[in-house]
Amino acid sequence: MRDGSNALSIHIVDDDEMVRCGLARLMRSAGHSPLSFADGESLLTHLHQAVPDCVLIDITPTGRLGIKPQERLRARLADIPLIAISARDDEETVRLARQLGARFFFHKPVDGLALLDAIKWVTGDPAARR
Repeated sequence: MRDGSNALSIHIVDDDEMVRCGLARLMRSAGHSPLSFADGESLLTHLHQAVPDCVLIDITPTGRLGIKPQERLRARLADIPLIAISARDDEETVRLARQLGARFFFHKPVDGLALLDAIKWVTGDPAARR
């Protein structure tokens, strides 16, 4: 939720702590307010307290995040912009990202400037549409 400034609430979901920290640092450097989660279940629990402007989520067909939390996230927040990030860029992972409603898909390592531009785009920043 916006706090009256241009800061966006960005929720980051990734099972790798270093990735979460790096993305959170990038979000803070851009003036946003990041909140990090190690898994989709933790994010789903937190959503009862605050709805973010955008969610960055590690898309993993198998593993700790799992498909079920991602599907429940998409069902619960159909109107929240979702940006998928994954170490995998195979057809199955890209298909899953599309099914979950991701508006962008980034392969790790993520280009920080491109990610910030995508966040501007999905959150409706008019400057991103030029």
